[in-house]
Amino acid sequence: MIRLDNQAIRKIIQAKCKKMTMKQRNHASQRIACVSQGFIQKQAIIGLFMPMSYEPDITSLYYDNDKMNRFALPKVTSKTAMEFVWWDETTKFQTGAFSILEPGHSNYIAPNALSVIFVPVVAFNHRCERLGHGKGYYDRYLNKVDALKIGIAFSCQQSEDIQCFAHDVVLDVVITEKDIFYKVA
Repeated sequence: MIRLDNQAIRKIIQAKCKKMTMKQRNHASQRIACVSQGFIQKQAIIGLFMPMSYEPDITSLYYDNDKMNRFALPKVTSKTAMEFVWWDETTKFQTGAFSILEPGHSNYIAPNALSVIFVPVVAFNHRCERLGHGKGYYDRYLNKVDALKIGIAFSCQQSEDIQCFAHDVVLDVVITEKDIFYKVA
């Protein structure tokens, strides 16, 4: 059997996600957000992400918030780093790195303040190993935090063929519209 490299897996998985209709993506995103809500404790500080057009969108967790939680979003700060910044009703957005919306301000949050970080994935396996876009932003950031690390993906993004390396951070949980996967101890 021929084993695909991570770059080939990225292309295949992204093509699968892009084939989903908007209705399918919205329905799956709603299911993922509903399940994700169960991992948030009251008074927690939550790290979310703004999705690319083909990724699951769980920003409804912010909009459905009962104001008991505070939220933050990632902002790329250099060619190798990102930080999380506060997100509230006054936040104005701008197009940031990789054409992803980011808060326009720089009200950074200390990494150890986050309780939960929801992480986008390109692909994942049943052991909660994650394949990202290949730039390492999340891996470098996740190495600085003790927060619960939850990957957010559509079920079609599962691939047991991904190759992980020493610098890759294994997630605690991966949530899809069909399943919940937990890190193997």
